[in-house]
Amino acid sequence: YRFTGNQTALELEIKFAAWAEHIMAKLSDAQTQRMLNTEFGGMNEIFVDLYADTGDRRWLDLSRKFEHRAITEPLMRHQDRLGGQHGNTQVPKLIGSLARFARTGDPGDAFAAGFFWDRVVQHHSYATGGHGKDEYFGEPDQLNDRVDGRTAETCNVYNMLKMTRTLFALRPDAAYADFHERALFNHILASLDPQDGWACYMVPVGRGVRHEYERNMLDGGFTCCTGSSMESHALHGHGLYYESGDKLWVNLFAPSTAEWQSAGVKLAMETDFPEGESATLKFTAASPVEFTLVLRRPFWVGEGFAIKINGEPVAPELIAAPRADTGGRRGGPVPAPKTSSFVELKRAWKSGDTVTLTMPKTLRLEPLPDNPRRVAILWGPLVLAGDLGPEEDRPGRGGRGAPMDAVPVFIAAERPITEWLKPVPDKPGAFRTEGVGKDREVEIGRASCRERV
Repeated sequence: YRFTGNQTALELEIKFAAWAEHIMAKLSDAQTQRMLNTEFGGMNEIFVDLYADTGDRRWLDLSRKFEHRAITEPLMRHQDRLGGQHGNTQVPKLIGSLARFARTGDPGDAFAAGFFWDRVVQHHSYATGGHGKDEYFGEPDQLNDRVDGRTAETCNVYNMLKMTRTLFALRPDAAYADFHERALFNHILASLDPQDGWACYMVPVGRGVRHEYERNMLDGGFTCCTGSSMESHALHGHGLYYESGDKLWVNLFAPSTAEWQSAGVKLAMETDFPEGESATLKFTAASPVEFTLVLRRPFWVGEGFAIKINGEPVAPELIAAPRADTGGRRGGPVPAPKTSSFVELKRAWKSGDTVTLTMPKTLRLEPLPDNPRRVAILWGPLVLAGDLGPEEDRPGRGGRGAPMDAVPVFIAAERPITEWLKPVPDKPGAFRTEGVGKDREVEIGRASCRERV
């Protein structure tokens, strides 16, 4: 109905909603809450959407029937009780809360959804943006014993990205764009088998693991992750750009084109990212248009970050990372923030204008919160993976693949990563360890759809 104006589709949805309303009317509040202990998907979001399309508050009231208070009320109080909860049962509930906030401004919905996102991303997620083991949340910041095995269900990441895009649209915070980039490049793209297109149930993050592709429906290989993947991989370009008033945000750098209809502007992004380190944005407009271009300055860029407009460098003070106020009388610079920032460029843009970004990627380690000796190795936003040979040669389903004696251990003490991890010539994104392998050195590269450690 929304995309084609098909009135029959809306009438059909209303009839189904009325059927659900009739069923729910027979249940007491206690019975309803007990029912909601079982996974019920995005029912609250569905009825918020129907309210938005019809203006009929009965559907908004019906959405509140699917408010699972045992989950949402602690979140409204900023209490993290997610440990032991089924991951992908919870995310859709909070997507519905967020949708309702967007339509009604209910602060309780905002408190619950915003706090949930913060806790999942900052305290329950792995370096790739995925979360959960065997589909369940653990205790916050307790990931060391939850790395190996069947981790990071794909539906969870699909739903977290859906929530992330909505949150950015409501409040354009660079932290949302950072997670979008992390989860898209490291999990969603890696969940698609490059050989035949099959989807992943799990894209595990542990040692010597293998992807859990769902190739055979007869063997039970058709979970929710196969279903959501049909939409997920059609959304790679969703959320690269945002517009509001006279501002245009460029959040992620991927080959793409877009049309900003209200401003009469078309843009095209040419980039060799993620292997490369540059991106060029080209504008087409019937006549000059004044607006503010808001470019994300990734937190992972190193020395040499630069922006040029039509070949002319933008002043360094306009593109520098923000400095935090350290207080006291002296103040001064602090280390680069772990959250990206935005560079705002306001001018009259005309057809043929170009903006070129140079974004040198840095190597860094991201340790687990409860074990600084177990780390992910990242190059810019990309989680690197060890090359342990063809994935199909490893035993096991999902989780554990290669035997542990085949997985190298690095002994690097406190040495900077650039001392023992060196780029492989003529192979962008590939690196080789030097002098830190306990048993053997290993080549690693950006996480691919076929190999991951």
